[in-house]
Amino acid sequence: MQIQLKQNEIVSALKQYITSQGINLNQRTVDISFTASRGAAGLVADITIEEVVTQVATEVLYITELKAQSADTVIQTDNVALSETPAITEETENTPKTTSLFA
Repeated sequence: MQIQLKQNEIVSALKQYITSQGINLNQRTVDISFTASRGAAGLVADITIEEVVTQVATEVLYITELKAQSADTVIQTDNVALSETPAITEETENTPKTTSLFA
């Protein structure tokens, strides 16, 4: 009997083997590269498993950083002395009110 496996079948079998060893492949990318060597080693498979960084996770991280920066800004602006706030003068209080034909 002769069994011939194609590369995609070997990759699938390797992923099943990795899962059977207790490694969770959800939200992870699996990169498998094959190297043919001389002698008894034959074919060697190098397997790299990496976490998937989704666009949503990146956006959440960015928004969290923006909130932290804006919180720092609010704290800094709350420390403004009262003497720096503009005072209301009599001119602004005594300005005549305008009337509108549309009111």
